[in-house]
Amino acid sequence: MHRLTCVLCCVLAAACGSSAPEGPTTPEAAVEAPPPAPLALLPSDTFAVLRLDLVALRASPYYPTITGWLDEAETSAEQAGQATGALSMVRATLDRADEVVVGFVPTAQSDRPDPLVVARGRFSEEELRRIVGSSNVPDAPVRSEQRRGFTVHVGADAAGAQIGEHTWLVGAEQHVDAMLGRYASGGGPLASDALRAMAERVELESATASFAMEVLPEVREQMRRRLRSPIDGVEEARRVGARLAVSDGIDLLALADMQSPEAASELAGRARALLGDYAGNIVVRMMGVGAVLESTTVDTEGASARLVTRVDDATTRRVLDQIGSFVRLALRAAVADMAVAGTEPAASPGTP
Repeated sequence: MHRLTCVLCCVLAAACGSSAPEGPTTPEAAVEAPPPAPLALLPSDTFAVLRLDLVALRASPYYPTITGWLDEAETSAEQAGQATGALSMVRATLDRADEVVVGFVPTAQSDRPDPLVVARGRFSEEELRRIVGSSNVPDAPVRSEQRRGFTVHVGADAAGAQIGEHTWLVGAEQHVDAMLGRYASGGGPLASDALRAMAERVELESATASFAMEVLPEVREQMRRRLRSPIDGVEEARRVGARLAVSDGIDLLALADMQSPEAASELAGRARALLGDYAGNIVVRMMGVGAVLESTTVDTEGASARLVTRVDDATTRRVLDQIGSFVRLALRAAVADMAVAGTEPAASPGTP
């Protein structure tokens, strides 16, 4: 997942630069029509998709609470003489990005699937060059060339292109080429019927945050070796998905399509037991989450296991208030750890 972390951190870092876009790099005729929806630009062999709707998050009544945590943590870090680049990245991205879609495609190294990002937001051309120039190769040059009528910036291990005034593509060079091809043809559906079906079930294109994955055989084997899931057996799923809707309260749905109805029942039973254990934990109850876990339902339908949680507005506000101190402590600890490890990313020029 190191490669995914690098790509996502680079996209986040871009949000900390100048807020005024320098304009699209596409020919005038190419930008007359808006680009297809980000999901339609992903390569056809994509097996997993993560989507974040930051417009919906900003419109929620809980957004000021979330940004308040970040601002307080940043102030505390500054007072302690710690670098605050990571917090500035997240804070600026929440304000400036509208939609982020991350797709994953298979590679020869099944433990490191290639991530690729389609992002919509208010960024600049220089920020895109800075993204693709961030690599593990010191002083690696970034070359720019025309492909399919677009300027593509190519670094040592990533490439990027701006295909509209507010739409970016970032990923491995061959995947950016594939996405430009998808754009030229007007976009299209994912080839995997299983992934498309799960995406529809979790309302991938309308939820505040959503995820869908077809568990390929090579991915399942890697999950068996590396997954640290608290629920044994989830790695045997054929497809998994989840959605989070945030508006007047919080709605969470998680799905796992198993190999058989018996496997789904076993997974659901383990999930119920785990929820019961956590609900009785003293720290969880102090945070006000115990009652939420107790109201969470887990059931099955055929070979599919389903977890559903609905938290009303009053309870959501109460929980956010109670967990605030825990979140702030966690953010401060994370900043301190990055400072000690020397991994704190520097803020881009123009960061307030």
